[in-house]
Amino acid sequence: MSANVPEPHALADGDAPAVTRRSARRWRWVVAVLVLLVGAVLVVQAWGAGDGGAPPGVSDSGAGLVSPAPSAPPTAPSFDAADLGALFVTASDLEDAAPAAADGIEALTLGDDAAWGLKPGTSVSPPECLVAATVVAEPPVEYAMRAWGNAEVTFEQQVTLLASTDAAEDAFRTLVTVVDACPEYSLLGPEGESAQVSTSPAIEDQGYFPSLAQHAEVARPDASTQAQVRGHLLVGNAILTWTASTPADGDADQARERLGAEATLDAMVQARARAAAVALP
Repeated sequence: MSANVPEPHALADGDAPAVTRRSARRWRWVVAVLVLLVGAVLVVQAWGAGDGGAPPGVSDSGAGLVSPAPSAPPTAPSFDAADLGALFVTASDLEDAAPAAADGIEALTLGDDAAWGLKPGTSVSPPECLVAATVVAEPPVEYAMRAWGNAEVTFEQQVTLLASTDAAEDAFRTLVTVVDACPEYSLLGPEGESAQVSTSPAIEDQGYFPSLAQHAEVARPDASTQAQVRGHLLVGNAILTWTASTPADGDADQARERLGAEATLDAMVQARARAAAVALP
């Protein structure tokens, strides 16, 4: 026994000093708290090990556990040509979102219109507004287009696929800049005919994915006029572009009512893009 440590002395039950009894109680309390804390950490780690989430709560009835929240889409989803179909909205989506489509809408045959870019012999004036009509200035990696319509409304959606998410982000920034800078431009046809496009300021949204939407009016060479709601959305390495059109019969308010609100149509495209991103392997 070291000289610095006193020899222990036997004490009868109940003879322990008050300081010793308080110390014992204090240590028992500390140990109990530590046990509870370790148990709580283990529970959180067990629930969070799979998806980083906290343990689910108890339902209002107290009879069970709340179902986990729906999976969030990846922050930078990457699509390829085989995935593009999942990014298109459906006829049912449109019937729910666009008032003029509520009675039914059908797929339209596109023919030559399904190709990326301007039709042969067509140009944009001023030329710096080209991207407002073509989404990107150079041919993309992949491109697809679909259209639906009835007597009152036409809805076109394009998917422009870029080589990477970085390339798509750069292209989307350029697109937003051009759209803001080009409230009016012309599409000049090979025979000298022209369509005049006038747009309202774009409303930008930071939903699940960055997007913008705006109203537009197109005066065509045949003297007809269309009211439009059009928008663009960035999802990973793809840019989704959509245009809802209806004949403008002189009553702009009625035409807008047939098309629906920019926010509603944008939300429809956002929801479809989110589902496609979550479904990626």
